[in-house]
Amino acid sequence: LKEDDVTFAHNSQYGLQGNNRPKIRLMLARITDYVETQSGQNSCYQEYIKYDIEHIWANRPELHDKEFDHEYDFQEYRDRIGGLLLLPPKRNKDFSNKSYEDKLEDY
Repeated sequence: LKEDDVTFAHNSQYGLQGNNRPKIRLMLARITDYVETQSGQNSCYQEYIKYDIEHIWANRPELHDKEFDHEYDFQEYRDRIGGLLLLPPKRNKDFSNKSYEDKLEDY
């Protein structure tokens, strides 16, 4: 990642949209792997690319109606790169549509 000339400076809203799920998964895998290897851990990139993308916020806009005026705004924030992480498929399904507070301990 150090060699990449890619930043979010011009696109702070980058995230899931249309059919870019595979690209987002690879980006999250690279970021996670970079942080871990720079922390002295072994690379797990080959495992991470098999993981599912998890939304930190449950798809329940009614829980955030004080923060967002419109459901569209909620969905846009929910899909941003900073609101996503990778989890093994079974673990992701276990979370289903739980709130962030319910998921936090397991993250």
